[in-house]
Amino acid sequence: MALATKTYHGQTQHAPTTPKPTLSSRFAKLIGKVGESQATEDAQRIDSLDGLIDALADAEVNPEAKQPTASNVRSVCDAVGYSMEQLEADVARKVEFLKSREVLAGESEANQAIADINEAIKQHEADFQSMIADMRSKGDQLQAELREAEDRRRTIQKHRSIASAAAGGPSQREREIRDQIRKLVRQEADVRVQAGRNTLPDRYIGASIEDGKTFKELAQVTSQIEALEGKGTHDGSREVFALRKLYPKRTELQRDLANEKRLYALGARVAEVRLRITELSNERDQLAAERLKQLTNV
Repeated sequence: MALATKTYHGQTQHAPTTPKPTLSSRFAKLIGKVGESQATEDAQRIDSLDGLIDALADAEVNPEAKQPTASNVRSVCDAVGYSMEQLEADVARKVEFLKSREVLAGESEANQAIADINEAIKQHEADFQSMIADMRSKGDQLQAELREAEDRRRTIQKHRSIASAAAGGPSQREREIRDQIRKLVRQEADVRVQAGRNTLPDRYIGASIEDGKTFKELAQVTSQIEALEGKGTHDGSREVFALRKLYPKRTELQRDLANEKRLYALGARVAEVRLRITELSNERDQLAAERLKQLTNV
């Protein structure tokens, strides 16, 4: 630590002084060359003290910035009566200001990125809740249609029984239809066995894989990953932490979707069988109704 001297009552005493701010070795080397006149290739000419301070500070934080020559530094300082110690202290303060401004800018950018991610998550959650409400509404409507169809089937079955008893039994075509329906029912049971479960869930029967919950969740997670990757990431950022959670989730959903493809294929086969059963049942019911009509007209 440097010492300053003062004289009190004829005695010399030493008092510690505050050390000068220190800069990089590059600036220290520049200060040491103030007496030289030869310019470097990357030098620039500065005519004012403020410009000189700005140029030297910029060179400290940006290695590619151009520096003034040593003789330029000396000429500007001499013109305004400025010492090298004053210049070095002012440059050090300007360097600290530039560095603090960079930190604040980085924090602002990170906060904006977090806000964007939170807004995207809220939007995805709203879309998902809307999708669930729509699926529930469609499910309720389907259940009502199934109950109505079952009521019609019972009514027709009752009429067919009456006609069959009055006519001495079903016609040849009705018996053929009955046999075909039995075969189709067994075929549907075989398909369910292939699914590896006693009952194939209705959500796979006659449905598209794009309408399934797994497919939509995978699309949602993939969209979030693409949005985060598009922002650009660096080690330690919030985007990186979010992606570390989303990547395993996407892999899990991709595996589940691959397993569900087989169930959707079996569901499509069951839907085909059920459609054929419905067509045959309608034909059989129509034949029974015609026989009943003929008996009534006799």
